[in-house]
Amino acid sequence: YFSAFFGLFAFAHESSSHADYARPPMTALVDFDKLTKRPVLHHSAILRELARELLRQSGRTFKIPHLKDERALSPKELDGTADAFVGFVQSLTDAFVPILMCDSTEHAEEEVLEWLEEKIVFPLIQSDQIVFVFGGRRRLFWKFFEVRRRVDARELFPLTEEGSAEQ
Repeated sequence: YFSAFFGLFAFAHESSSHADYARPPMTALVDFDKLTKRPVLHHSAILRELARELLRQSGRTFKIPHLKDERALSPKELDGTADAFVGFVQSLTDAFVPILMCDSTEHAEEEVLEWLEEKIVFPLIQSDQIVFVFGGRRRLFWKFFEVRRRVDARELFPLTEEGSAEQ
């Protein structure tokens, strides 16, 4: 039996205009299945994966400290890197709709997901300009009310033969 849960954070307010949606999307993916095959998963590796793709697509330069460090960062260094990453993603919203995707979340440790929620997801959703998509074989539980209230969790079921033929 296979189930996939996708948490989609979509933001639209009554004050939003159609022009807000005219910006092209910019996507970045982190696959926890691939990341967790490394001997040690450092929190900064998640940011590195997402930032590389966003930097490439945007053509912009942005200083994110310790992004290239393969070592585990101190809590102070990690906080600074997370803050800079959040600032970078927010800077993209003038021209793009950033869509940050995290796949195979069942392979991520709970502590890593909690850190991601606190340091990346929660600060970024405040702008109402960024979309997150989380995919995995288990449902994610969010600790922050602001995150929980914005999640649109969907369970995906396996395609039937008829459904596959239609694809």
